[in-house]
Amino acid sequence: MRPGLFTLLCLIMVGGVLRAQDAPADIPLIPYESADFALQALRPDGWTQAAAGVFARASSPTDSTVILIQSATAPRAAYEQSLAPQLLLDAFPAPDAQLITAAFAWDLYRVDINAAGQQITVSVALAATEADDRTYAVLLQSTPDDHDTLREQIFLPVVESVVAWAPEAVATAYTSEDVTFSSGDLSLAGTITIPPGDGPFPAVAVVSGSGPSLRTGSLLPLADFNVYTTLADHLSSSGIVVLRYDDRGVGESEGDLATATLDDLAQDASGAVDYLRSRAEVDPARVGLIGHSEGGIIIPQVAANNAATTFLIALAGPAVDMTQVIAEQNRMLFSGMGLDAETVDAIAAQFPLIQAAIIAGDDDAIRAEIARLQTLQTGAEPSDTLINAGVAQFRALDTLGYWTYDVAGYWQQVGVPALAIFGGRDTQVSAPQSAPALQELLGDQATIVTFEAMNHVLQAAETGLPNEYAQLPAEIMPEVIDVLVEWINAR
Repeated sequence: MRPGLFTLLCLIMVGGVLRAQDAPADIPLIPYESADFALQALRPDGWTQAAAGVFARASSPTDSTVILIQSATAPRAAYEQSLAPQLLLDAFPAPDAQLITAAFAWDLYRVDINAAGQQITVSVALAATEADDRTYAVLLQSTPDDHDTLREQIFLPVVESVVAWAPEAVATAYTSEDVTFSSGDLSLAGTITIPPGDGPFPAVAVVSGSGPSLRTGSLLPLADFNVYTTLADHLSSSGIVVLRYDDRGVGESEGDLATATLDDLAQDASGAVDYLRSRAEVDPARVGLIGHSEGGIIIPQVAANNAATTFLIALAGPAVDMTQVIAEQNRMLFSGMGLDAETVDAIAAQFPLIQAAIIAGDDDAIRAEIARLQTLQTGAEPSDTLINAGVAQFRALDTLGYWTYDVAGYWQQVGVPALAIFGGRDTQVSAPQSAPALQELLGDQATIVTFEAMNHVLQAAETGLPNEYAQLPAEIMPEVIDVLVEWINAR
């Protein structure tokens, strides 16, 4: 979950026709600010936040109008290189004009995108600039008929309003320190937060979920929410030392995440445990791990191999093999999107077939089963490009060791107290699937709590679908924090 520039080109097709919407004569703009994107700006009032820094007009089911207001610590050339294919361009064009504002000198572009095989044109207005090692971008997507009006009423005023911004540091009762620790030959970078007082205190290291994760636990591009920073703030305000770190090969940590296995990530978490035990502020008899999502399958392996781990906490962590997890995840996601039950069942049934083909090393079968999965998911025959992307994705999971990782076997080796928290509205890790399985594996050794309203990222949710994350408050359910603090401090 690495912060970056994330474009969202929503080609919404209904009956092959994308219709212009009636634009109001005057569109009010309201303040918007983002600490992750390091900016303040204006945005359209009444538009729905579809993702972090992305706002959709959504005036009808066929309305694809969105505006994106984002930045990233990336060179502008890298941004243009990543954006060009999304605009169906072989190379990024020269700007049409330049706009000088109080804060920046912007290059302005217009691109008309024709969706292949559809009688659809989408017009995109883009403003881009680079300052202080950060690229800023504003992008408006609309129909050609709406474009000129929206450009004048929304796009240009938003561009003129963008300024660099960072929130003032908030005083906390605890102290924060950037640190490094060793994992084999690698140096991993993180932040430790320490409560006031002499200690020694109980301590936890946070083991992240899947994908490239920073110590903040940023959910970009889905939402402007730093889950692990928020978690550490609550716990260290309640007498608990917290270490959170950048994944290997991410942020300031050494290594290569693309070639890492789950065993490698377990080694990293074990290094975090050893580092916590070396700190004078930490009680070495009360050092544990919090594993979120994928981190929840890694932490029992650490405890099985590193006796310094004295307790475990799994937050939305699977307790069954990953093929079952991914199949059920797809079942929940596509059911939530309204697909019929027969198609959803067929989607879920594809994953064991893909797993078997990968384990057998049958490349033809892998491609065929992935193509079948994509056909079921999209309702259309996939292109070679899409199939290749799917193969790469499943190969990456194979590199990690997903298809043969013995989650239950590691939990059975755990001899320390464990707390597991699940969400009833989690559409990525099913509480009905994993909670009973973990209870059966650990018995009285485990405390298992399910919050019916909780989603996968610990928010109080309505649907639990990932596209809802950005629409919810960027905060962890207070009930979750209460259970964590009480349970850890009781160790």
